[in-house]
Amino acid sequence: MIALVLDYADAGDLRQEIRSRSKTNNFFAEHEAGLLFIQILLAVHHVHHKRMIHRDIKSANILLCSNGLVKLGDFGFSKHYSATVSDDVGRTFCGTPYYVAPEI
Repeated sequence: MIALVLDYADAGDLRQEIRSRSKTNNFFAEHEAGLLFIQILLAVHHVHHKRMIHRDIKSANILLCSNGLVKLGDFGFSKHYSATVSDDVGRTFCGTPYYVAPEI
């Protein structure tokens, strides 16, 4: 038997939230966007500190909780690297084409 224990993001993802808000012209206030951005940066910093590259960061993979907490999800394309990031790890094409860095 395999048991998975997962966190539940009860407010959906950032893509859904942006679409929902744009339909009602209820856009993010500057302080709301700032809080989201800071949490996303902290999540990416944590992942990089653990020597991992997410490789598919996009609004659909930013999960939201009703208490304001932001979580980075979908580590399907993530890659663990050794002491330094090699060209193979950093330049391999993967993820969603619309969100791929231009240098790849």
